[in-house]
Amino acid sequence: LLSMMDRMGLIGSRRSMNALLKVLCRAGAAEQAVELYQSMVTKGVEEETMAPDFETYELALLACGNGKRMDLAVGVFRELEQRNIQPTVALYSTLVMGFGNSRDFESALGVWKEMKEKGLRANRTAYRRMVDACLKHPQGIAHACTTLEEMTAMGFSMDNEYYDTLLKGYGRARELEKVVARFRNINRPGPEVGEVTFGAVLSACNNEESLPTADEAIDRMVSSGKSPRSFAPI
Repeated sequence: LLSMMDRMGLIGSRRSMNALLKVLCRAGAAEQAVELYQSMVTKGVEEETMAPDFETYELALLACGNGKRMDLAVGVFRELEQRNIQPTVALYSTLVMGFGNSRDFESALGVWKEMKEKGLRANRTAYRRMVDACLKHPQGIAHACTTLEEMTAMGFSMDNEYYDTLLKGYGRARELEKVVARFRNINRPGPEVGEVTFGAVLSACNNEESLPTADEAIDRMVSSGKSPRSFAPI
């Protein structure tokens, strides 16, 4: 494709090269994406309009993540630092997402910690990517809960899926007090109460043999028009 674009005279701008990177990204063609990125770095020395920008960097990292070639992604990332280009939150979170897709929780966590040590403040997208990376690994539920708590403390809202994940995580960790506190605040603005939410609360109550809290959950099910018989511990 690159050769064809060259013959057609379409190569000659950052925009066209980034468009090609998007194609490679969707295909998970990591090696080809990195090769294209490196050619942009080389050509950009002589012609500024060919030099990669932050969109280029992110697309190269995404292609590596989609192709599960995180070795190449780390190489691109560290090369930026060697060229005195400071990675942004978007680039850090893209790297986190890539490690998450490869189920490499420890590396994702390491990148997350490095980002925070650099003084960069995570945005909503970064938090979501870190939570997703945690949830793809069996040992990541505890850190997913910590990240979700931090996310809400920073003023970012949670989708139902993440809210329920938080409740289930606390339940599995036998932290019933946190489950109850979250559940009792559920009438405040935020996610609607769904079957998974009730199931998570009942499961936590079952783990701790807490009948009063289970009764409260069942009462809310009935008042919301849901049948307790349709729920099973999670």
